Amino acid sequence: GVVEITSPVGNECSGDYTVKTRIKNYGTSQLTSFIINWTVNGISQTPIIWSGSIDPGDTSAVLTLGTASFGGGGNGITVHVILPNSTLDDRPVNDQMHVNLMFYTRPVVLFTDPGDVCTDVAPFALTTGSPAGGIYSGPGVMNNMFYPAIAGGGTHTLTYTYVNAGGCFASATQTISVNAAPMVFVIPIPSACASSGTVP
Repeated sequence: GVVEITSPVGNECSGDYTVKTRIKNYGTSQLTSFIINWTVNGISQTPIIWSGSIDPGDTSAVLTLGTASFGGGGNGITVHVILPNSTLDDRPVNDQMHVNLMFYTRPVVLFTDPGDVCTDVAPFALTTGSPAGGIYSGPGVMNNMFYPAIAGGGTHTLTYTYVNAGGCFASATQTISVNAAPMVFVIPIPSACASSGTVP
């Protein structure tokens, strides 16, 4: 029978999690095989065909069933063991377990193009990430300010990370190109006396 669903445990941020369980041999003979059917939010997942050895009264090691996606809000997991030793179970009362778990919704984070700059541009605040209130990081970034001269020439990847009230975070990235400042040359004009006529 199913003893427990060990993972996930709920009260976590939404996302992909590995589902794990433990099986106990409630019978009087050695358990050498069984099939585990499992669902997430009522959707059937790929069954697990197990073989090994569990003595009467013993519990298996943690068994990995697979990975599933869990959205924000309530989620249900059902694990059902069938055909122990390839026979019908005469004690099916403990063959199934269902748990309801709560997950916190992760934020949707966007980071739009901050635009290209030159190395001689003064430091400026990064503001194109949303929702507002997150943290920018990357080359040339300090305290959510971008310093082109410190980043240096080239294309740099910046990251915007936001944490919501539930403690869940998400990130988005953008590139920014820092171009070398244009070179300005001043060509001196030869001096001329008033009596020399036009300047060549």
